[in-house]
Amino acid sequence: MVTYNVHDLVFFSDVTDLTYAGSCPDWVATAVMRAPVGVIRRGQAPAGMLPIGIRGSNKSQRFGAYLPVTAVTDHLTSQEIRHFGRSNRQDKMLPIWQALDQINPYLDTHQYDWGLSGSAAYELVTGIPTVNQNSDLDFIAFNQEQLTPPKAQHLLDWLNSFGPHADVQIMRGQAGFSLEDYCYHHGQGVLVKSLQGPYLSADPWNE
Repeated sequence: MVTYNVHDLVFFSDVTDLTYAGSCPDWVATAVMRAPVGVIRRGQAPAGMLPIGIRGSNKSQRFGAYLPVTAVTDHLTSQEIRHFGRSNRQDKMLPIWQALDQINPYLDTHQYDWGLSGSAAYELVTGIPTVNQNSDLDFIAFNQEQLTPPKAQHLLDWLNSFGPHADVQIMRGQAGFSLEDYCYHHGQGVLVKSLQGPYLSADPWNE
């Protein structure tokens, strides 16, 4: 049985595969025609459906829909995407790609079960120019051992030393929290995003 995690990418055939509430913006059909791919989003879905997000040509174009599991033609986990080939990188000299090439070997050597998401993941998979000079490097950390705030800060400082801002989401099941938020706000509670909605936790590692 296939397991789908938040931030995985799923492929399908056509915009008619999607179901949604309300009306569908015109740009969605154009985006799907260009790349029939959606990102698994956090949320409840009807039986046999996956909650997915469709991204357009800019940050304001994001559309939530549902995709029948039977309509999935291919599936890539965020861990697989982190190791995706370089051929789909459009501007290979952008800082985000230079940073990823230096970070990936460290993650592999230390057997970090981390994936890649966000604009970098989308461009790697589709070949559509998505990242720019100011893009963040978005990591998804699975099965990450608990870190003390000083160790978490040390890791973030190292990740950010390559230039682009590194955003690390720590996953606990289908819930997740920001490593950066943990470093700076652990005393006041850390925001955890879950299927039931966001909430503050004093102990996000053990949710």
